[in-house]
Amino acid sequence: RTILSNDPRATAEWMVKYYEDATLLPDLPGCAHAERAAVKHDLGNGIIQVLIFVKDTAATRKDDPPAMIERVEKATQNLFETGSNYTWWFDNHDGFQRSSYDVEAAVADGDNVGKMMHYMDNGKLSEAYIMYFFPHTMYAIQNVHGGIHSTAPKELFMNDCR
Repeated sequence: RTILSNDPRATAEWMVKYYEDATLLPDLPGCAHAERAAVKHDLGNGIIQVLIFVKDTAATRKDDPPAMIERVEKATQNLFETGSNYTWWFDNHDGFQRSSYDVEAAVADGDNVGKMMHYMDNGKLSEAYIMYFFPHTMYAIQNVHGGIHSTAPKELFMNDCR
C-alpha cells in the first residue's frame, strides 16, 4: 500500500513505535521528486502488509496532496479540541480487525485517538471503535477490536450523515 505523507520517515517511525508487529524496512532506492520510507506490518495469520509512505517533493499547488494533508490535520485537530461533529476525512480509512496499536502510549504522547460512535438511522448508537490518523497523512485507521476497552481515547459521538 502506498500512502502519501508530508514526512515519510516520521510516519514510518511513528508506526514502528506504536505497533509491536511493524518493522522499519531499509531505505528504498531514490526516486526523482519523491521521499519514501517503508514499513512491514504483520497483520497475523500469515498476512504481511508493506506500507510505503511517499512525499511528492514536486507538488506545489494548493490542491496537491501536501496541502490537503495539512487541511486534514487541521480538521482533525479541531474535531478533537472542540468535540465538534464528524469530519468526512475519517471515511478515508482502512479497518484492522486485529491490531497491536498501543492506544494508551499514543494518547499519552499526545496523539489524537478517538473512541468513535455514530448515530444510526434508527437513532441508536453504533458499537464503539477506535479511530486515528497516521501522522503527516490523510490516512485513518479504524480498529474494530484493538484498544476498544481503553479509557484513554476521547469519546466522540458522530452525527455523520453518511
